[in-house]
Amino acid sequence: MRSSQFELIFKQLDLVQNSKEKLKTLTIEWETDLEKMNFALLRSTPECNIKNSYLDKLDTTINLEYCSDWRLNETATMELIQFVEAGNKIIPPLYVNSFEYDGETYTKKNISKLVRVDGSHRLFLSSYLGLKEIPIIVHEKIVKYYFPLSKWDFENTEEKLTVKSKDGNNIFEIEGRYVWMDDTMLHNNIIVVTA
Repeated sequence: MRSSQFELIFKQLDLVQNSKEKLKTLTIEWETDLEKMNFALLRSTPECNIKNSYLDKLDTTINLEYCSDWRLNETATMELIQFVEAGNKIIPPLYVNSFEYDGETYTKKNISKLVRVDGSHRLFLSSYLGLKEIPIIVHEKIVKYYFPLSKWDFENTEEKLTVKSKDGNNIFEIEGRYVWMDDTMLHNNIIVVTA
């Protein structure tokens, strides 16, 4: 093994030990006001419409992430520790609750369990600190729409697809870049949109 490799290993061990020392006194303060959450501060850029989101709690003893020291060596974990250490509130991990919309009955139904889409380092840090329960953001998202042609009108531009019920009570605007039309139901005069 070359001396440069030894130096790198010892440097990484030193960083992990420093992180462990910091964690002995670290306390996470969560931002729980959806309106104050600044998603631009996150390393990732999760899509989250606050109007379709709510706060919930997650039992970390059931959904345990690996609490292994090797994660302390990750740059993202070290940056998160420094961010919390500086007294900043952190945004809870983001989960998505997916639905299908039935345009015949104007109802939606849940189609999957909660799926985490952001926040693995925040979840890891919470688990490492021994937190039993943490806040999470749950974003409700319709991922598939069924629109019978007899009940809906459509307008399409480069930017978005607008779908309006003929009775005028329901309107959906879906960003054009997220629209995919499934033609398998066209024989039943139903347009299926996956967003």
